Amino acid sequence: INTSYSTMQKKKVAVVYDGEIELAKGFIFDGKTAIEPENIAIYATQRALDTIFFAHADISSLKQIDKNINTRVPIKKIDGVRFRPDSVTIKINVDKFSNKDINIPVTCINVPEGLNIKFFPSHIKVSVTLGLKQYKDTKDSDFKIVLDYNKIKDLNSSTVPILITSKPEHALIQSLHPAEVEFILEKQ
Repeated sequence: INTSYSTMQKKKVAVVYDGEIELAKGFIFDGKTAIEPENIAIYATQRALDTIFFAHADISSLKQIDKNINTRVPIKKIDGVRFRPDSVTIKINVDKFSNKDINIPVTCINVPEGLNIKFFPSHIKVSVTLGLKQYKDTKDSDFKIVLDYNKIKDLNSSTVPILITSKPEHALIQSLHPAEVEFILEKQ
């Protein structure tokens, strides 16, 4: 009796999810989507292990989510490969959302002594999307717009584009009005 065999080797890989998570209208993610465990063991020949870098969780059925989900999903099968465990838990938290307008002052760093910089307008109206859980706790002071004098001093223009330099992780920026400000330099 002739038999052929190959020894199985072990490797740990990260779990990623394939597909899209589709939320119902009026909902946003509340925090990050979690996969538990984040890494799993795979068993295969060394040749197969050299070509596998991730284990793929199949979430193709997660559509129109309007409540928190904590569900077990299988790992996509690959011929000749065993996964341990062969399924993972996906946790998705969602929240209803609302928009909020915030006024943020424009500030500047690295302005040399004896020089003053003024922005027109001096405040930017920012439209953000927030989950209802964070809506009341999110304040204008949680956001910052800071420009660096060293980056704008040599501009050939009297306007500079605006960038949000600090914001809460849960806030989604929708728009800035205006997206640019004019500035003038004054000697003190």
